[in-house]
Amino acid sequence: MLVASNPYTCYMKNLLLLACSFLILFVSCKQESIEPQAMQEYSGCLIKTLEEGGVSTLFEYEGSTLLRAIDDFGDTSRMTYDANGRLVKISADESFANFQYSGDRVELIRRFDFGSYSNLYKLSYTDDFISRVESYLPNDSLRAVQILALEEDSNGNISSMFLDILDPNSGNYLRFIQADNIQLDGKNNPFNEHIAFVYLNIDNPFAYGPSNVIDADLTVFGLPSTMDTRYEYNQREYPTEADIDIPDGDRHMFFTYKCF
Repeated sequence: MLVASNPYTCYMKNLLLLACSFLILFVSCKQESIEPQAMQEYSGCLIKTLEEGGVSTLFEYEGSTLLRAIDDFGDTSRMTYDANGRLVKISADESFANFQYSGDRVELIRRFDFGSYSNLYKLSYTDDFISRVESYLPNDSLRAVQILALEEDSNGNISSMFLDILDPNSGNYLRFIQADNIQLDGKNNPFNEHIAFVYLNIDNPFAYGPSNVIDADLTVFGLPSTMDTRYEYNQREYPTEADIDIPDGDRHMFFTYKCF
C-alpha cells in the first residue's frame, strides 16, 4: 500500500490516481467553520470505506483512536509510534517508511524498498499546514524529481495547486496536474490530516486538509477537465456517501464509522 517508489516509472499510474482522486481535500486554513487538528490528533472513527464493486479499505485501531493498520483490499500497512504518540514508521510487505520530526511536525520521510533506500520526501509548511512536498531519489539530494505545491488566497484558503515532475531526458519540470477554482464543503474530512494518510497519498494532491473538495477545475498534462463530488453526511458532518464525477466515469463510495 506504500506509494510507488520511482516517479519515472509510474507516470500513467499517477495520472490515473491524480486525475481520478476522490476522497479528499486540500489544505485550507483560516476558514471560520473549520478548526484543523494537529497531525497526530485523530478521531479514530473511520473503520471502512467501500466502493461499488466491492473494493473496500479497513482501518484498525489500538484502543479507541490509535490507528494501527490500514488494510486496502488485502494489502496491509502497519503503523509504529514513539513514546510521545508520534508516527515514526509505516511498514507494508517489503517496504517501509521512517518519519523524522522537527518538534511535532514531520520534516522528512525516508522510504525503503526491499531493504534499500529509495525515496526522500521533504515537507514544508505554511502556518500549521503542509504547503509543499518535494520528492528526491537517493542518488540526487539536490534536485527534486517531484514537487507538489499548494497555494493560498488572501483569506488563507487554498486557491490552487500544482504537481511538477522532472523530465529525466530534458532536465526540465513538466506540469503534471494543476487544479484551480477549488471549492470545499466546509465539512469534516474522515481522514482528518493524520500523517499516515498524507504519506500513503503523498503523490496525490487531493490527500491533504481538514475539509472535502467538491469542485475543482483540473488540467492534466495540458488537457482540461473537472472534478465534481457530492456527499451525504451524518449528524457530525462526516461524509457517509460520495458521488464522484471524474474524467473516467462516475464512482460511488460509502464511509462507515464506529463512533457515530
